[in-house]
Amino acid sequence: MVGLDSREFLKAVQENSAQIVCSKFSEALLLALHVYCHLKPSICSLSCQSPALIDLSPTVRITVTLVDADHCPGSVMLISIESASKSVLYTGDFRVEKGQAKRT
Repeated sequence: MVGLDSREFLKAVQENSAQIVCSKFSEALLLALHVYCHLKPSICSLSCQSPALIDLSPTVRITVTLVDADHCPGSVMLISIESASKSVLYTGDFRVEKGQAKRT
């Protein structure tokens, strides 16, 4: 995993015109540390429980709603509504210990 303060991460964000979607609290935490200030143009901070449109490309737009994950300040889950019939819940919580992938 490449850290948020690395050149590789910034390059990937810029090359892909990516956005870092996070809560307003997380944005404040990131920008309070000068090491992350270079990310400001790429940060898309949203309020919880307020649906927002996010452009993934010139032709693809999704609705995203942040839901408070309630386990540490600023932590959120993303509900991405791609169509009237499909939704995706992204928790961001994924940890695989060495050897676990073989068991699944």
